[in-house]
Amino acid sequence: MSIILSVVPYFTIVSGLGIWAYKLIYHNNLIQKYSTYLYIPKVHINDYIDKNLKHLNLIRVNIDSHDDLHEEKPSVLYNSKSDMLNRIIGIVFSVTLSLSVGLILLILLELGDFLDADSRLGLFKITINTLIFLLVSVVPIFIISLLAIQDILPKTLPSAGLVSILYAVWLLVLHKCGDLTQSFNPRGDVSRHVVEKVINEVSIVGITILAILSGVGSISTPYKIFEKYKGLEPDSKDVNQVDINSTIQYFNNTLSLIAKRKSELNKLQVAAGGTVYNLPNDSHRLHKSPKKLSLLHKVQSFANISKYDSEENELIKEIESLESLKNTLYDDLVKLISKYTLQNDQYNVSLERLLYWGNMSLAIYCVYRIINVFLVKLPLLLFYGEDYYNVSSTVIDSNEEAPSSKDALAITLSKVILSVFRNLPVSEAQLVNQLSFILSASLFVCSFSNVLTTFKSFSRFFPGHSSSETTKNWLKHLIVAELVGVYVIATALLIRTNLPATLSNQISKILSLSGSAAKSPNASIEEVVFIDNWFDKIFAITCVITSIVIFMKRLLEEDRLNTDSSSYDEESFIEDSGLKLA
Repeated sequence: MSIILSVVPYFTIVSGLGIWAYKLIYHNNLIQKYSTYLYIPKVHINDYIDKNLKHLNLIRVNIDSHDDLHEEKPSVLYNSKSDMLNRIIGIVFSVTLSLSVGLILLILLELGDFLDADSRLGLFKITINTLIFLLVSVVPIFIISLLAIQDILPKTLPSAGLVSILYAVWLLVLHKCGDLTQSFNPRGDVSRHVVEKVINEVSIVGITILAILSGVGSISTPYKIFEKYKGLEPDSKDVNQVDINSTIQYFNNTLSLIAKRKSELNKLQVAAGGTVYNLPNDSHRLHKSPKKLSLLHKVQSFANISKYDSEENELIKEIESLESLKNTLYDDLVKLISKYTLQNDQYNVSLERLLYWGNMSLAIYCVYRIINVFLVKLPLLLFYGEDYYNVSSTVIDSNEEAPSSKDALAITLSKVILSVFRNLPVSEAQLVNQLSFILSASLFVCSFSNVLTTFKSFSRFFPGHSSSETTKNWLKHLIVAELVGVYVIATALLIRTNLPATLSNQISKILSLSGSAAKSPNASIEEVVFIDNWFDKIFAITCVITSIVIFMKRLLEEDRLNTDSSSYDEESFIEDSGLKLA
């Protein structure tokens, strides 16, 4: 009875977190709003400008009624199937998020020695087993289905086969990640449970993702911060009325050009005998023609197909390109309005000043981390091999000495803090653990923000980009849930390997790469060495790739800035000089 009463608060907290995640994050679509700056539907853009930017002399934004209707439909129209799928995905997202936070809570309870050992062990098993099931089976299948077929449930045999093949590839990736830990406990060892094997596989995937995020953040964060404060980055310049008006003018010109091209396409289709659906008067007139004339008109249409087909296809492709350009220009307009609002908010100006030194310190730390990996850790690993670390590593020390394999910056900061504040009730090892966690968490936040931006930029190339807004919204929530869950498990493994074994017996039993049957006292040291080396290798590779991508992106942006604006203006003047002042 006492055990039941002791675990009730935990389940109450986890349930409350799940309800909070569903009601606040999923139901209010916070992820979508966060990833798109301001969310202003086209039908409301002029009202927003009149209300918030009335002191500026801005041009009116021309609105296409067809766009407004298409824009509003996905968010308000739901059939019974879509509503059911929306609830299912919301529940999966909320449960995954709440269990991830629950695992963090259990780690804190373990470190604080709260509850009894049996209760903690039972809660660990329930939480991790359920979370692993969601991260390995449920969430990946949903993500794969949305990416491949833009639906949760396959409706045809080929679509079901495609989803099955892609899911098998996901399982193969997990299997190969698990092969990296066979030196600690081979797959054929009967003492290793199936759940332990899957946990190891997910943990390695999580550590790899963390290394990738850290590599992206360590390169892109200093690049963005230094360019921002040096004024070299185009986005770092202040937005003014001229910038907003220019973007509105480009948007209006593009909308007018689309209307002109559609009119030309309609005339071409009429001449070729095609049906023009958006010109009801012409369609009505054609239906009123006598039967003999209609038959003769159809025969003439077949004769003209080869003549007009090529020109019609070119017009259709051009209209599609202009539609894409129109959407991009509208996104740019919303970003400019958002940035103008933020830069003129006095609170944000003061906050920007306060964050200046924090951002510069973070950028310097990222540079230090790159230097530490490329000039210290990797050269030692290359010349001396992993045996050097196995001999000299004293990561877990019963006397709580500061671990030598920890972040050197965290060790230095801990020594400085303890030398200044001599009466702190913490040991050097505990302070190093806390500082390492804070530094890593700060870098992860920046990395995750960059990954969200990158995901948004490249989401147009996903198969699901052409699907409804509802489907893309589901996909974003599922990917975030998968990343958060995998990150928490990987972080739990990293924290477990960075703590004395006597303080984390239950964590070691469940998350150890050697399995619950591990008996070697040096197993934890070997696991720490393996994790650190694997992390450094992936981190270095990601840094190199990110540097190349940033360099190529910079070249493309410079080329676009040199040619884009002039070519666009020429197109506008050639097509219709009267459109410029429309």
